[in-house]
Amino acid sequence: MARVFKLNSVIKSVSEDGDQLKIVGYASTADTDRVGDVIVPDAWTKGGLDNYLKNPILLFNHNYSQPIGRATNIEVDARGLKIEASISKSAGPTYGLVKDGVLSTFSVGFTTRDVDYNQQTDGYIIRDAELLEVSVVSVPCNQEAGFSVSKSFNNAEDLNNFKKEALKGQEENEQVVKTTDVETAPKSGTENVPPENIVMNPEELQAMIAEATAKALAASKAADEKAAKEEADRKAAAEATSQAVTVAAQAVVKTMEEKLLADFETRVKTNEEDFQKTFAEMKGDFEAKSQELQAMAASKRMFSDRDNVSSDPIEKNYAEAETAVLLSKALRVGVNDTNFGKKLMEKFNTHSTVTVGTDRLETTVSTSIEKDIEAQLILKPLFREILMTSAQMSFPIAPDSGYAEITSATTASGAQPNGNVDQRGAGYGAPYQGITLTEKLFSTIKMIGRGYLGNETEEDAIIPILPIVKDAMVRSHARGIENMILAGNTNQGVYTSGAANGLLKFASTAGRTIETDANYSKLTAANLFSLRKLMGLRGRDPRNVVYIISQDAWYQLAEDPEFLNADQVTASNAVKLTGTVGRIYNSDVLVCDEFAPAGPGNYFAMALNASNFVVPRLRGMTVESEYSVDRQHTLLVASQRLGFDEVIPNAPSVVGLKFKAA
Repeated sequence: MARVFKLNSVIKSVSEDGDQLKIVGYASTADTDRVGDVIVPDAWTKGGLDNYLKNPILLFNHNYSQPIGRATNIEVDARGLKIEASISKSAGPTYGLVKDGVLSTFSVGFTTRDVDYNQQTDGYIIRDAELLEVSVVSVPCNQEAGFSVSKSFNNAEDLNNFKKEALKGQEENEQVVKTTDVETAPKSGTENVPPENIVMNPEELQAMIAEATAKALAASKAADEKAAKEEADRKAAAEATSQAVTVAAQAVVKTMEEKLLADFETRVKTNEEDFQKTFAEMKGDFEAKSQELQAMAASKRMFSDRDNVSSDPIEKNYAEAETAVLLSKALRVGVNDTNFGKKLMEKFNTHSTVTVGTDRLETTVSTSIEKDIEAQLILKPLFREILMTSAQMSFPIAPDSGYAEITSATTASGAQPNGNVDQRGAGYGAPYQGITLTEKLFSTIKMIGRGYLGNETEEDAIIPILPIVKDAMVRSHARGIENMILAGNTNQGVYTSGAANGLLKFASTAGRTIETDANYSKLTAANLFSLRKLMGLRGRDPRNVVYIISQDAWYQLAEDPEFLNADQVTASNAVKLTGTVGRIYNSDVLVCDEFAPAGPGNYFAMALNASNFVVPRLRGMTVESEYSVDRQHTLLVASQRLGFDEVIPNAPSVVGLKFKAA
């Protein structure tokens, strides 16, 4: 009866729920299968599920070391034993194979506790069973039938013994029924006599009861004495066996101790010098191993450093840090006042040796947003950035260099040389003017990017849309910076006032512009070269010159045979992130989509020497929020202060090309 049987059945349904795969099927039904075996549904209601329900693990191929999920519900209904289970994605390939229908069979392992043999079908009726485990299997134990008791035995002898045991149980049950029938049958001659007509002497009745009671007590006493004697014999045998094992073990240990001691004494007595030498060698080996173990421990402590893995918890979990900061701004509370932020700070400061504060968290996020903006810029990376401590600051500016002087004076009393940092004269070999320093006033303006959130107070509703809002603010800043640098306070851009002067403004003010000879004429390589000629000395080195053109102008330039000449243009240095599309006359060509649409008087290309321009910056990015009651939304504002200006006024550092005016 203790043999483990396996019952196979088809998985009826498979559905995916998040990271879990739900499967449902009947492990057994009340139907008699093709070999005459049947498990009645009540077989599972007699305590056979209790042990399994304490830990309802789902296995693969009956392998106890390969769990793949858990049984989420097991119930017995009129049809049989119904099982619902959940397979984890951590189960690896098994998850996908079940989902695709490759693995489609349940199998349960169980033992029988009460079984009857059905002589008519040569099958078995399982009336009480204990569930041991549930598996998803690749090859069912029995492909011909859902369940077969006979096929669960290795040989005919085991099967016959099982059958005899089942028949024996049936015969005992039948004997009990027959004995009970005989004892309770009416005496001969009284079958048809109504109970109220039977007359019994009270003394006979009392004697009968006394006799029955005495027999019952005697039988109970004999059974108790027999059970007590058997238990005493069992304990005595177990104690004797334990004592024998203990004595044998002690003898073995003593023998081993004596042998080891004798060997040790022999070695010492045989050659004391060799023993000391051996001990010294062992001590040296131990010290060497000890140093090796210490080195291994130290290397493990430095494991993260060797792999260049950052130990900064914010860097390792930046996405969560950004979510925590933006969420606090959206809800207009501190980082620690949101559930998400509170859990994140506990995670940082509990599992890391680096203490993280909310101020540092916000600084890191704002710096990262600045980097996201920088990644989308084409023009700004061309220029130097200077840090400001106020909205306006004066900087000393040294003009362009003159010639180095030649002097024979070797002492202070000789001729005093003039400085070589000076504005160049108009003619060749112009006289020295000494050091002429001027001041330049740089200023910054405030630029803001907006993002909007609906009137939500639940964190779970806000968190999913925060990346979208942040990306919108990043794109708006990137477009604003590019347009200000290119067009600035001109009608060629989106800012006609309030912004810094842009490249087109500087070119127009200095009178360094060229008009095409016809409206909407095509851009050519010759046009760009003519721009460079107007730059004078600042256009001499082609490596310091950058051509910036509109999107339409790029398509026109691509059709120019001069531009396509392999001797004049190379695309090997083209970089998408910077907008570089090629080189002409050894100068980079960049495409910027912030030029005004093609039209009379509108610019569509320029030549630039970026060294004469700077981007003043007052501070980094700041993210703030404000709630609008009338509009029922939260406004997120990302702001920064920066500007754009030339260092030496009216220097020929930029030349613009525009369409002919109408």
